[in-house]
Amino acid sequence: MKTTYEVITTNRYTPFRLLLHRPNHVQMHWHENLEIIFVLKGTIELFRQQERHLLHESAITVINSKEVHSISGDENSLILALQVSHSYIEEQFTVIKELQFHCDSYLYDHQHQIEFDPIRQMLAYMMLTYTKQALGYELELKGLLFRLMAYLVKYYSKPLQGKDASSDVKFMDRLLAITEFIQHNYAKPISLTEIAEQEFLSVHYLSRFFQKFLGTTFSQYLNGVRLEHALDELNYSDLTITQVALNNGFPSIKSFNKVFKEFYGATPREYRAKRAGDMSAYANARASKTPNYLEMNQQDAFKELFKYLPSESQESNFIMQDKMVVKIESIHLDVNTSTPLMHTWRKLTSIGKAKEGLFGEVQRQLIQLQKDIGFSYIRFHGIFDDEMMVYHENGRGEPYYLFTYVDQLFDFFLSIGLKPFIELGFMPSKLASGDATIFVKKSNVSYPNQLTRWMGLVEALMDHCIERYGVEEVTTWYVEVWNEPDVISFWSGTQEQYFTFYQATHEVIRKYPKLRMGGPSLLSPTILNDTWLQDFLYFCMQNHCLPDFISFHSYPFDQIFYDAMQLDGGMSEEFVWTAEEMSKYWTLSAAEDYLSQVIVKARDIVVESGANIKEIHLTEWNSSGNQRDLIHDTCYQSAYIVKNVIDTIDQVDSLCYWTSTDFLEEFLVPNQVFHGGLGLMTNNGIEKAAYHAYQMLAKLGSEMIQRGENYCITRQGNEIQVLLFHYVHTDALYRRNDVSHLNEYDRYRIFKHNDPLELTLELSGLAPGSYQIRKTVLNRQWGSSYDRWVDMGHPVHLHSEDISYLRSVSLPKREIFVQLIDQQFNLKAELSPHEVRLYEMKRTNL
Repeated sequence: MKTTYEVITTNRYTPFRLLLHRPNHVQMHWHENLEIIFVLKGTIELFRQQERHLLHESAITVINSKEVHSISGDENSLILALQVSHSYIEEQFTVIKELQFHCDSYLYDHQHQIEFDPIRQMLAYMMLTYTKQALGYELELKGLLFRLMAYLVKYYSKPLQGKDASSDVKFMDRLLAITEFIQHNYAKPISLTEIAEQEFLSVHYLSRFFQKFLGTTFSQYLNGVRLEHALDELNYSDLTITQVALNNGFPSIKSFNKVFKEFYGATPREYRAKRAGDMSAYANARASKTPNYLEMNQQDAFKELFKYLPSESQESNFIMQDKMVVKIESIHLDVNTSTPLMHTWRKLTSIGKAKEGLFGEVQRQLIQLQKDIGFSYIRFHGIFDDEMMVYHENGRGEPYYLFTYVDQLFDFFLSIGLKPFIELGFMPSKLASGDATIFVKKSNVSYPNQLTRWMGLVEALMDHCIERYGVEEVTTWYVEVWNEPDVISFWSGTQEQYFTFYQATHEVIRKYPKLRMGGPSLLSPTILNDTWLQDFLYFCMQNHCLPDFISFHSYPFDQIFYDAMQLDGGMSEEFVWTAEEMSKYWTLSAAEDYLSQVIVKARDIVVESGANIKEIHLTEWNSSGNQRDLIHDTCYQSAYIVKNVIDTIDQVDSLCYWTSTDFLEEFLVPNQVFHGGLGLMTNNGIEKAAYHAYQMLAKLGSEMIQRGENYCITRQGNEIQVLLFHYVHTDALYRRNDVSHLNEYDRYRIFKHNDPLELTLELSGLAPGSYQIRKTVLNRQWGSSYDRWVDMGHPVHLHSEDISYLRSVSLPKREIFVQLIDQQFNLKAELSPHEVRLYEMKRTNL
């Protein structure tokens, strides 16, 4: 610290500070505030009351107001410090000024450590609440703070003796005067004799005073102050080391080197060279207001802390009870005000790569998907991947083509009512100009070595399909040129090369006048933050190659680090989907209407360009692009899907959820069933909550009556459908890829809140009579295979009978009842977070 009397900034609204840090060395100091130290990792040395103590992992100690102490630890140590405004607590509880806390877990053996667990849990829960920052979190934190202080007062406080109190004030005043003098004059040649004369003390007494209350000699303390100031200049200035030494009171470079090496184990020159090699550490240290507290890797810090979080059953001890969000909507069901509902979200589904469409398990899942929901088209990657064996060259280097796998794939799709939405890609290796690849089953992402041969390949595919399926059928299909050329991982060429590549492909497709072709399937951050799409449309208009449709993808990235994706070729096939890895590539958006924003921006760009483009297709979307995002398997995904489909309904010509199945070979196929895959079904065909959400959406009618923040009302003939949902957004920690409070078996801690929703719809305008009402409920208890898997004991491997059982017990709840309705029907529902409900109302006495 710069001063041994530490000023901890608090205010009436946030009368505390929560700090996660790694103490290197914080010399003797004190402050007005109460401080609770929780050792999360490693060992720290605490000096207090003329004694030194070693505090190991999980140790808890309370530093009283104005208690002199120092802390030091190695590079592996990590602590949580809660610093509480003593004056604020005193305003609420005046007795505290007469109390002193004795809460030191390190003084007790292992058997007594359980007594300190409530403190550990409260501190962990306070940090979780602080980092989530849900609405009203400041008030909740104050409540937790008072609960913690009450606990300390009840079990760990003792009356402060009058003699001790008066002597404390006397010594604190003296310490403050001495240390302030040193802080103001450290750059000058001051001595112990000079300070003794100033304080009217003997040199001998002052020397013993330093040793007793600061735990160090006068010269060591003075050198420590000088070194702290010298460190600032070493870190943040270009001054020579000699100048730094003289600026901070050292008489020579030799004495500076000697003292510096004793404290830091290196010479000033060695220290500066090491710091210069770590610019990120330099930036972090520069931003820190307390240079002696070294910032810890946030992911590691939270991981160590959140293992102390209370279990779900214990959590009720820390949170408010009977929380309820209440909403009432009055809705008049006017038969003349409905609008047609096109269900464009059911137009397009997807699988990962073309070859996967030939796998028996994937085909079985698609057959079920069509039976339960029903889509019109299917999109996939890799029609030209080497594993599809389409492109070949003979001994003379001349190309020839084999479409055996393509025929099998398209035959199957068409047999179950799915038309191909063909993404032209990736590049056959023999046609590629480079060796850049992505995925474990390698897909080449290079520009073609001969553009005319690429054009010949596309033409051969189209000619073959027309010959096999007929021109009238093929011209109802869609053709999309490549996948995400704005991302280096998917297109190793330049933007200009993609434009040329697209133009050449357009020239081929235009030989088939009715065939719809488009692109460029850009990623959403590019749509929102770049002019890529504008540049593409301008190029197309200038070169008379406008597409029939624009396609793009939406993953709620607040920021995507394209520069990181270019390092080492981007995400390789060996990429590990951990939070630490993912944080290098993107952070997620706080916007709950992100999908709507992307769609509006894409449509605006097309309109503003003046291009006459008839269709816009969102050919991929999900809550994240992470194939190991554990919340993909939970009930959250069902509410996420319903909310976004309702919010954006019929605003684009297709809204393609990526993907229908977890069975993807882009990366290594995991052993775990619920591994956080992108699909509606697991890789062995177990329906997730997301799947059932699509089933419920599929039952909406063909006319939209009204929709709101948590509901949608439609009509099909004389039947009314009411869809309710309670969407709760993710918290700030999760959006920064910090999943310390998330694990395989507990995936519901990463949301803003856990409040249920009481929703009442006052429906008027219904024809009087008797109605049969079918209610379908999808929540953690009903329809969530992940939650039932946890109940089973979360086995890693499932046998066939386990899969059958899990599917049977993971269905949404269904109820059927009759309701007599006269003038108004009040539909009242209490929805848990992430719950979706569907009410199908049919008049029975027609």
